[in-house]
Amino acid sequence: MLDKEFKETKVTFKKITNIKLKNVPEIFKSATYIGFCNSNDLPHGEGKLFPFYEDEDYSSEEDTNLFFEIFSCEGEWYEGNFIKGTYYMPSSKKIIGNFVFRDEDWVLEGEGKVLYYGDSEESYRNDKPIAQKKGIFEDDMLIKGEILNSPGVEFSGNIDAKKIIYDGIETRKIFNKELGDNIQLMTGEVFYKDGSHYKGEMYFDIPFGKGTMKLLDGREWTTEWYDGEEKKDK
Repeated sequence: MLDKEFKETKVTFKKITNIKLKNVPEIFKSATYIGFCNSNDLPHGEGKLFPFYEDEDYSSEEDTNLFFEIFSCEGEWYEGNFIKGTYYMPSSKKIIGNFVFRDEDWVLEGEGKVLYYGDSEESYRNDKPIAQKKGIFEDDMLIKGEILNSPGVEFSGNIDAKKIIYDGIETRKIFNKELGDNIQLMTGEVFYKDGSHYKGEMYFDIPFGKGTMKLLDGREWTTEWYDGEEKKDK
């Protein structure tokens, strides 16, 4: 056995099949854990977690391949809770950063990034993301940072953008007719594929509110925007 200390607690390296943990997504309710544990056999320190299948017992040689085949995670654990590392979701995305367990799943809280692979097994195995978002997250939502190749990011509405920056500064709330409710605007920038650039208020990744648009030919103007378009009813 390999023993050491983690956060002033003695931990032992173990492999536990069919481990039962509370704060994990449904797919990990019965799982195989390989890593350091405390005296209560709870993950504590560096370790990996895979879904457990009754008729299978994974060898160490197979562990690496599992990251390309099934949902799994590896990183830092604290008293049975996954708090920091990589959450693998083949072959859609990899989520890296600091985690909390909320609404039956691990979500980013604090610094992190999400890499998107477009459901391509080849891109996923070769770690060649088609898009990513990185920065500071709050309840799994990016509040300060950047999005690269916006069309490849799920839920993105700005298909013409190649890069989006969030400043992390909230400005004001305005009424959105389509939603029938107020929405919170924040400041940021949008770099478009055609070379134009927007800087100002935004709603997620869309110009919304007061902002300045600059075209590749040098033309520039500041106006009020609504859902990505110049507002008509000023």
